[in-house]
Amino acid sequence: MGLCCCSRRGVLAVLQVLAVTLLLSAGGCADDALPPGVVATVNGHPVNMKLLQATHDAYAQSWTGAEGPSVEALRSQYGAVLADLVVQELVLQKLAAVGASVTDAELGAAEAEVRGDYPEGMFEAALVEDYLDLEVWREMLRRRLALTKFAQVVLRSEVAISLEEVESWYRAHQGEFRLAARVRFIMVEGDTREGVEAATGAVASGAAPEEVEKAFPGMSGNELLIRRDRIPAAWQKALAALKPGGVSPPIAFEGRWVAFRLIESLPAQDMSVVDAYPVIERRLLEEKLDAAFDVWVERNLAGAKVRVSQHLAGTKEAVPGGGGAAQR
Repeated sequence: MGLCCCSRRGVLAVLQVLAVTLLLSAGGCADDALPPGVVATVNGHPVNMKLLQATHDAYAQSWTGAEGPSVEALRSQYGAVLADLVVQELVLQKLAAVGASVTDAELGAAEAEVRGDYPEGMFEAALVEDYLDLEVWREMLRRRLALTKFAQVVLRSEVAISLEEVESWYRAHQGEFRLAARVRFIMVEGDTREGVEAATGAVASGAAPEEVEKAFPGMSGNELLIRRDRIPAAWQKALAALKPGGVSPPIAFEGRWVAFRLIESLPAQDMSVVDAYPVIERRLLEEKLDAAFDVWVERNLAGAKVRVSQHLAGTKEAVPGGGGAAQR
C-alpha cells in the first residue's frame, strides 16, 4: 500500500488543478529571484532543475509517442511534473514536522534492494545510460519512500474501516468471491510410456513429486491445482475417471507421456465474508487513503507559499497556454 506519484488514481484531479494554479494562472506572477538551478520553492524549500528534468524523463515512457511529444505536450508535461514535485515537498515537510522523515538507513536499504536486481556494476551503467545522476536518483527514491511512509504515518490514522462497510462491499461484489470448481492432482511426465507408468506407480505408493526425478531419471512430477474449466481437453477424460488417490494410465500429450494421480476435486463455492475480509479491507483502505490524500493536499496547498522561477513561468513560450505562475 502506498501513494505513488503519477500512477495513483485518486489524486490526478488535484495535481491537474495544482498544475493550472502554478503554470497557467493569468493573474499570478513568476519569481525571477530564485537561486540558479532552482525552479520553484515550497514554503522556502527548493525544487531544483535536475530533479524536475530527471522526474520528467522517468515519466517520459508513458507520455511519449512514436514521433515524440509536441512542444505543447512538453509544456503540459513539465507543468504536471512540477505540480507533482510540489506535492512531494509538502509531504516531505509534513513528515519532518512529525519526526518521521525517511532516514538514511531506510534509503540505503531501499537502494540495496534495487541494486540487487542488477548484475554487479550494471546499476551504475543503467544510470549512465539514462543520463541520471546517482544523487538525483536517490532523491527520487527518497520521495517515493516518503509517499509510502506518509500514507502509513499521517493518513492511516484518519482512515477507519468498519465491519459493516466490509459486509456491504462483500454483498455488492459477491460474484468476485466465487471460487470455480478446481482439481488438485499430481502429474508425472516423461519421454517413455514405461518410465511414466513406473514413476506414477511410485507416486501412487506415496512418493512425493519432487522425488520422482531423483528416482526415475528423465521423469518429472508436479503437484497442480487447476480450475476444472481450464484443464487441457486432452487431460479431461483421464482425470474425470479418477477418484481421490486413483492413478490414470499414461497418455500421449504434445510429444511426451503424462499420467495423473488425483488428490482431490474441489466444488465451486463462495468465499465467506471472513475469508474475503483481508482482500476487501485492502481495497477499501486503498480507496480511503486516496480520498484522504486528496483532502490533505487541497487543505495544505491552500496554505502553502509556492514560488516558481521566471524561467519556467515568465513568458508565453515557457508555459502551456502562456501566463505567469501563481505565488501563494
